[in-house]
Amino acid sequence: MNWPTWLPVAVLLSSPFVGMAQEAAAPQEVPAALAGLRFHREEAVQWYVVFNMEDGGKWKPWIVALGPDKVRFGNKNHPKPWLKPGDVFFKDGPMEGRFKFTGFVDKLSERISAAPEPEKLRIAQFEDLKPNKKGTKYESERDLPEAEYAAHASSDRSAVFTFKPKDEAETVEFKVEELTNFAVPPNGPAKDFLLKEVSAEKVVVEYKNQAGAVRQATIAKHVKDPAEALESLGYLRRETVRWYVKFGLENEGLWGPGRLVGTDGKKRLESTEMVWSVPMIDPGKSFPHKGAMKERFKFLGIVEKELKNPVSGVMEKRRVAEFEDLKPNKKGFKYDSVKDVPGNEIVYLAQSDHTAVFSFKVGGAAKATEFKVEELTDFALPPGAPGKDYLLKEVGEDKVVVEYKDKAGAVRSVTIPIRKE
Repeated sequence: MNWPTWLPVAVLLSSPFVGMAQEAAAPQEVPAALAGLRFHREEAVQWYVVFNMEDGGKWKPWIVALGPDKVRFGNKNHPKPWLKPGDVFFKDGPMEGRFKFTGFVDKLSERISAAPEPEKLRIAQFEDLKPNKKGTKYESERDLPEAEYAAHASSDRSAVFTFKPKDEAETVEFKVEELTNFAVPPNGPAKDFLLKEVSAEKVVVEYKNQAGAVRQATIAKHVKDPAEALESLGYLRRETVRWYVKFGLENEGLWGPGRLVGTDGKKRLESTEMVWSVPMIDPGKSFPHKGAMKERFKFLGIVEKELKNPVSGVMEKRRVAEFEDLKPNKKGFKYDSVKDVPGNEIVYLAQSDHTAVFSFKVGGAAKATEFKVEELTDFALPPGAPGKDYLLKEVGEDKVVVEYKDKAGAVRSVTIPIRKE
């Protein structure tokens, strides 16, 4: 067998290894290839083979399973004909041909019960035929309540790794099922490593050293620095909606907001998005009552203010309706709607909702994913991932500012220039 280059463990102190079997008299050595291997997450399929049909020593099982995405699936099509000991099942579905029925036994229940005698249980026994679990034996209890399936379920676990060779910029993501041999790099010719154990926080990898002795390395889950993912994020363009709420009407402290006018950068907002709040509203009430910005704002009150004319620059006393934003990413932002404002001033008073259009390419993916994030909104990388670790702090025409926390919890920010085509 051809072994990869080897390194003494001292060289790997900064790697993700947290513990490894060691010889008493000699320092542990591990293959250098493992230094470029990172464990990112566990993916598990939980399953239970249900036993509720038996006839004369024969069995009709079915299966229920829960995928890594927590979506339930299974196969309720009972095998036909009935299974006898030695038969292979299932006939179709994701577990097709995986198990062999070996027979029934009766056992006494170990559950704590008020009954004077332990309950007698009918058990179906079967074994795994899948190569990496061949010979593993399982039991299914007759008429087990569905609420107890999870407690009796078995799991097929896989580890999601990334590997980045020192001489290549591209990181390769790949998946390995527990108790399966694999190569590092993943397209290498020799599968010199065995994924011995997978859990949520670590994996155990087994290999042979130069002397042929079996050794193990424990690799902890990679704690990702958020800055790493930003290297794959591209800023493509800014999209902007410009808007202004006209003053409309007032009557003894009540306000009738006027039309919501604006543009999405390509066209003016049409009449379906221009709304009148009817009836007039008290301070504290939300508006408008329909349209694209339905219930986005809260009216605060009408006051007089000294404002600078945006055209002439002269200070003027103006009648103003004050209102605030209720949209999550802009909650608490306060705005003014000026009474009798000339049309030529609206362009100077209008507000903007900015959105950034990004591209993100996962290592090994053929095509980048394009997605949008609104300014002052949290988002995840890759898009769709569970943790929203990034805040789009600012969206400019030629750059964006993204905020995140580093491994130590300190707030950092990075400026990403627009990508030139």
